Amino acid sequence: MPENKKELIIIAGVAKNNVIGSKNQLPWHIKEDLKRFKELTFGNPVIMGRNTYESILQALGKPLPGRKNIVITSNANYQTNPETLIAHSLQEAIQKAYESSDKAFIIGGQQIYQQAMPLADKLEITHIHRSFKGDASFPEIKGEDWLETKREEKKGENLDFSFSTYKKRPQSLKVNKNGIFIAFEGIDGCGKSTQIRNLVEHIFNKSKYNHIILTRNPYKNMNIRDILHQDSDPYSQAEKLADLFIIDRKQMAEEMVIPNLEKGHFVLSDRYKLSTIAYQTAQGLNMQQLIDKQNSLPDPDIVFIVDISPEEAIRRMKKEDISIRGKEHKFEASIDFIRKLRENYLKAKEMLKDRKIFIINGERTREEITEEICKIFDMEI
Repeated sequence: MPENKKELIIIAGVAKNNVIGSKNQLPWHIKEDLKRFKELTFGNPVIMGRNTYESILQALGKPLPGRKNIVITSNANYQTNPETLIAHSLQEAIQKAYESSDKAFIIGGQQIYQQAMPLADKLEITHIHRSFKGDASFPEIKGEDWLETKREEKKGENLDFSFSTYKKRPQSLKVNKNGIFIAFEGIDGCGKSTQIRNLVEHIFNKSKYNHIILTRNPYKNMNIRDILHQDSDPYSQAEKLADLFIIDRKQMAEEMVIPNLEKGHFVLSDRYKLSTIAYQTAQGLNMQQLIDKQNSLPDPDIVFIVDISPEEAIRRMKKEDISIRGKEHKFEASIDFIRKLRENYLKAKEMLKDRKIFIINGERTREEITEEICKIFDMEI
């Protein structure tokens, strides 16, 4: 983080049905959650509403230790522990927090969370994998505004839960759109190009007013293809390829994707973000960092991953005419590398749970695959 950059973080435990409390108490008791809360907030100002503060006093007999407690109340005469700061608005509370720290945590309750969501930079959420009855709820975490950058699945004594970190999405390439963006992904030889053509026909036949734009990665940078044929080592030049692909993809988003979505068109792309995530992770780069590097790019409404085994991919590529598919590049030469690619595509889907990513079994007839893709398209769109 740049020097002196202020950071506002919301921290909360949230049930499957978004409940966060019942009668000013947590409906659950998870030791790991309490430990994480202390580790993250200790030494930093914590901002809360009066009811949350008084529930802490009732439980502990004192304010949260090791943290500057800031309480928001509309009562101008509110009296409490002399070390606790009083504020009469969220903005005032944040200002007081930033007087002593570059980081502040919002810890509840419902109304304070709702006010803080548009202002926050990060969310630290414990997702409880069960629904609870309660009288307080957490605001919806919208995928268009928040990107989950980290998730740890946990098993408690009686409850399964996960620790998730969300970061606010960059606004530089946020799309004010009416169209639909669809990306096709998969290892080479999976048949996605055929399925793109079939979906285009399906969309076109739906209405004469449907306008469809096709694009692919790489977009314009021909140097990328040259690099792929420079040597036979699939693990070489990973950083360079990642950077070139992302820069080229940003140009595609600015010139092709965003303008056509704003016009209400359908945009279909042969490869997009997941390709860099899968391929360059297989080359040895960090998957989460590759996800983060592409945060400013618009997300597809739907991603179809056409999934086949590495052995089937090799078999298909050997059968294809070189004049049609082109000269073999280094990512196609090693079956071990292709195995890693497939694993990375499946792993990326699990890491990007807030996205609509569909794994399509590509080892069926073309007609069966097309039927499934078109059915998903019709249901989602």
